[in-house]
Amino acid sequence: MIVKMSRLRLAGLKSDYDGVIDILTKSKQFEYRSAHDCQPLSEEEVEKVKVEQAKIGFAIEYLSKLNDEAAEIVKRNKGSLPYQPFKKEGVRKIINFDRFDTVEQKRDELLAAVEALKNLSFKQVELKTLASEWKDRRKEYLPFVGLPFAFGDVVDTIQTTSALYFTNKKNVTVDIPEAAHYELYHVSGGFVAGVTCFKHDFDEVNAAITKCGFSRVTIKERGCIDELIAICDQELKNIKEQAYNVMLQGLDYEKYLIDLMIYYDLLGIRLQQKTALQCSLTTTYTFILDGWVPEETGERIVKEIEGRYEVCSSLTPAKVEDEPPTLVVNNKLVQPFENITAMYTVPAYAEKDPNPHMAIWYFVLFGVMCGDVVYGLVLSIACGLLLRFKKFEAGTANLIKMFAICGVSSALWGVAFDSYLGYSIGFGWFIPMERPMLLLGLALVLGILQIAYGYILGIFRCIREKNPMGAIFDMGMMLLVVIAIVLLTANIFTGIFTQGVFDMSGKFLPDNIVKTLSSAGMIVLLVAIVGIFLTAGRASKSIVGKLGNGLYGVYGLVNLISDILSYCRLFGLGLAGGAIAYAFNALMGSIFFGGGSIAGFIIGAVLSLFLHIFNLAISLLGAYVHNARLQMLEFYGKFLIGEGRDFSYVGSNTKYVRY
Repeated sequence: MIVKMSRLRLAGLKSDYDGVIDILTKSKQFEYRSAHDCQPLSEEEVEKVKVEQAKIGFAIEYLSKLNDEAAEIVKRNKGSLPYQPFKKEGVRKIINFDRFDTVEQKRDELLAAVEALKNLSFKQVELKTLASEWKDRRKEYLPFVGLPFAFGDVVDTIQTTSALYFTNKKNVTVDIPEAAHYELYHVSGGFVAGVTCFKHDFDEVNAAITKCGFSRVTIKERGCIDELIAICDQELKNIKEQAYNVMLQGLDYEKYLIDLMIYYDLLGIRLQQKTALQCSLTTTYTFILDGWVPEETGERIVKEIEGRYEVCSSLTPAKVEDEPPTLVVNNKLVQPFENITAMYTVPAYAEKDPNPHMAIWYFVLFGVMCGDVVYGLVLSIACGLLLRFKKFEAGTANLIKMFAICGVSSALWGVAFDSYLGYSIGFGWFIPMERPMLLLGLALVLGILQIAYGYILGIFRCIREKNPMGAIFDMGMMLLVVIAIVLLTANIFTGIFTQGVFDMSGKFLPDNIVKTLSSAGMIVLLVAIVGIFLTAGRASKSIVGKLGNGLYGVYGLVNLISDILSYCRLFGLGLAGGAIAYAFNALMGSIFFGGGSIAGFIIGAVLSLFLHIFNLAISLLGAYVHNARLQMLEFYGKFLIGEGRDFSYVGSNTKYVRY
């Protein structure tokens, strides 16, 4: 249901504002209302908070990253680390609101920890850069392992020049001028040619040996290759030890992690509280805070504030013209389905909550699209176990709960469809693969019923809004069209449900009944069409406008037919899921289950399990998406106005903690 709201006004001293707004924030029941001449916070004030949040957010992410590194080390070395990594829960921490005050008093200590973590992160980056340089140097040395002399042994004289050249080719030919001398050395990466020549011949010699596929060695360090690699290894070892120590130093600050998370969200809450004051009527010493609270909790909140501070309060029922927010509260069975409505719109405050109505239809239609006993039971049990052993945020938890509930619908329709993992046991209403037209008829009937139900809800909405003309001519006439369609197609649907055939020319009811229903249907349809034509343009002042809107209203009946046909997706998805399951069973049966081999049976059972899990997944996705579309467009389009806004209490936007 949509909770009734009250408008709360509080007048008091600015010196008491922090305490008053903390009580309101702690209650999670107050949304401030901006005054008409509200001046938003300056960009400088907002940016200052965002910069501080960014610094704290970086520290939180850095600590989380260090924890991941520590966890990896513990995993590799089986616990050889003076630190116990924590496991990430993936949900916000739950704290007492008073913890905010405690953390706020530690602000300087926390900011000092943030600064220290920033410096450690810079140090870690420097070490990684340095390690990368030494790795590159070591990589440069590796091809020369086996060189029998040091690079520093290659020296020039007054008249000669000596140089080293390298190639990674397996077969080499050295073709240089006869005046030059060379020695060829086999190394791990290929060959090294040591060349000596007169200085005035160097350019010619260099060009010749380069042409042979050699490139000049540019390593200048003295010492043999093994010594140089050993130096690299030692430096990398030292860097690794330093990085290890930096990690441990950073992990020492893990004790601040929860407080940093709390302080991050506290900054956002304080910004909201400051914005609420900025958007209120104020003088130099006083404030008048205006906002919304749920009707049932308003008096308790006012009593708590007046018991601690000298304030004047006013609590009045919300007026629709003041545009109060929408707070939806439902029981445990309906609440999980609220996400479907939230994807489409937020009900207006003056409307009735559509979720209890939608939840019933979503439950029913889901089972038709994913109708299998085993699939439904597996879905419900799996979702139940997920909720039992893992924590989720409210939105995700509600989605999983919804699937758990819908699994029951799948199992019930699976009994009706005699479908047990694609197999039949001979007990049920009908098998969709054998009587597909019956499934199509069922889909269309459900569509007609839901659309008619939507128009009935639309009539009640118009009555609540004291709009009898809308109830009669907008909703009532469309409901008459639906009734006319039922009367005109009664014979066809009788054929579908009795014979399992779709035959527009068949006679499945007695002639007199068919004639009576057809005549009644045509009369009702004619009345509805004339009524729509004459009343759809009643808001227009000109004759042309009335006629144009009347014709457009009659043309809109095409959309009604389209809406009904949209429910054919129930038929398509329901039949596809059963057909795929049947195909998997036939495939496994012909390949693995027919030979009598135990190994073949085991392989077939495992493959069958994975294939059915795949089929369940795609059926689940299809049922979720297409069912939601039917609710949003075909059902809600008949009676729900929407365009409301969610109730957003001060302190609701947190990232790391909940209170």
